[in-house]
Amino acid sequence: MRKRNKGILIFYISIVIIIIMLALPLVFPQMRSNLTSTDKAYLKNLGTIVAVGDEAYPPFGFVENGQPEGYEKDLVEAFSEVLGIEIVYKPTLWVEAQETLLKGDAHILTGMRITADRKEEYDFTDPYLLTSFSIITPHDISGIEGLEGKRVVVQEGSNTVRVLDDVNTNIITVPSPLVALDYLNKGLADAWIENHQVATYYLNKSTEATFTIRDNNNPDSTFYRVISLQNTSGDYAIAVNKDYIRLTRILNKALLQLRNEGKLDSLDLKWFGLTMARDTGNSKMWLSILLLSFVSLTIGCLLFSYNEILRYNVNQKTKELKDQNDKLTNFTLNTAQAFGKAIEFKDIYTGGHSQRVAEISNVIGDKIGLDKDILFQLYLGALIHDVGKVGIPDEILKKPGKLTDEEYSMIKEHPKIGDNILSHLEDYQYIRQIVLYHHERYDGKKDGNFAAYPGKLKGEAIPLAARIVSIADSYDAMTSDRPYRKALDKEEAKRRILSDSGKQFDPYLVSVFMKILDQHKDI
Repeated sequence: MRKRNKGILIFYISIVIIIIMLALPLVFPQMRSNLTSTDKAYLKNLGTIVAVGDEAYPPFGFVENGQPEGYEKDLVEAFSEVLGIEIVYKPTLWVEAQETLLKGDAHILTGMRITADRKEEYDFTDPYLLTSFSIITPHDISGIEGLEGKRVVVQEGSNTVRVLDDVNTNIITVPSPLVALDYLNKGLADAWIENHQVATYYLNKSTEATFTIRDNNNPDSTFYRVISLQNTSGDYAIAVNKDYIRLTRILNKALLQLRNEGKLDSLDLKWFGLTMARDTGNSKMWLSILLLSFVSLTIGCLLFSYNEILRYNVNQKTKELKDQNDKLTNFTLNTAQAFGKAIEFKDIYTGGHSQRVAEISNVIGDKIGLDKDILFQLYLGALIHDVGKVGIPDEILKKPGKLTDEEYSMIKEHPKIGDNILSHLEDYQYIRQIVLYHHERYDGKKDGNFAAYPGKLKGEAIPLAARIVSIADSYDAMTSDRPYRKALDKEEAKRRILSDSGKQFDPYLVSVFMKILDQHKDI
């Protein structure tokens, strides 16, 4: 009993330490934006960052009196000041800017809307703006459907053309927004689709366009209607050549610092006249979850202390002792659940994953006849099986694209990190075995896809609980959305589990799990 109570206390202290580690960067955002010595050495090795941008995309970027101007030029200067490195800004035509980045003649392109196609070609920083598209037209057109059969002008290489995918139009491509407006002024096009801020900038500057509502008393008056398109909002970020992935992470730190210091808001006011919408993250929500976890743990600690006093004073009252021990058991379970949620808030794409893995593992364990105490430890271990992910950088956990070999190697360290975190829990070896070995393979295969890690055990040598959690973890991962793919349907996930029976998974447990899936359609 003493060992159990000591284990719970150490478990509590360990989780409090981890909660503090998770909370510090949220309370002190500058911790997340500080450059490491490795970051500084990387920048020093680069020497100079070459940035390209669109020379005819005001107010984001343009050339005036032979000099670059605009939001992105000021943003580049702010980056240069924060990072302490020279950034050479070279605005050019939009298509040429993209080609220059792809060829590796530039490190970054200062502003680009993020799309799935573009992610194949470029790496992207965190978004620094949300942008949307508008129709600019002198005609009575109310939306996309009204463009059917019309001549529509768009900038070459721009993502604006995508909004016309479902409409039969005569698309005219031009090198810049200024040429597009000229086409409207000369009657060579019926409508123009453009970024809302860019369009309104040109209309306000144009001497030929009147940016007003039609004058019904003078039907010949020149005017342009600007129709904001619904559901066209998108993230606008810095595009980075894929040979400079580390630079992306460094720029994200600089963006965070600029946002925290209010410099991005200042740039918004200067160039747009108002503060633009941007993703501010989920820091408050994360802090709330961590605070809740801490409160639960503190209450649990008080219960634990009370139980010790009660045990000392009324050592003969076994029923009361049992009641208190039940409370401690519930506290341990609630603590593990709260901690599992805190882990998942670090990796936003795995919400509810730990809870589902624990429930599936419990059903399998119950089916094969594990006793109550072992089932309880199996449930706890499944809840915190990914505890080691607290030691993995956010930019790797949240990366939407394919991981590099180096990044995947870091991911594979999370079972060892989790085992180290729990290394002082002497009475919870069963839980530690789950954390350390849930990515082992039954056949021991250490290379190719889904290789075992840490790769120490195979077959029956892998602890039974880890073999159970391996199946539950894989099944839930397959049937859940991830940043790099959509969820598989349950039948496809079931087929894949079966195909890996005796390879990745224990064949006996797979047969048990198949029967469970047939009986429990809600899993």
